[in-house]
Amino acid sequence: MAESETQRGRFRFRVTAYADGTPWIMTDPLYASDRLKSLGNTGFIGFDLKAGTTGEEAEKIARFLNEHMEYITCTLVTD
Repeated sequence: MAESETQRGRFRFRVTAYADGTPWIMTDPLYASDRLKSLGNTGFIGFDLKAGTTGEEAEKIARFLNEHMEYITCTLVTD
């Protein structure tokens, strides 16, 4: 029988860029207690945006996520 463990944390979304200037969005836990155990101490979640997305558009997306997302949830299922 499969078992699962759900982890949930509050995160802030922020825009950063690759070396070539392409913007992407990464997450930072709001508090140390919000860090997801499955990511370890240094892992993070990132979102690559569609080609051609501008930095301004990326900022808009990050603002939207910060205003509307409550938690990031990760569920690990084991056999």
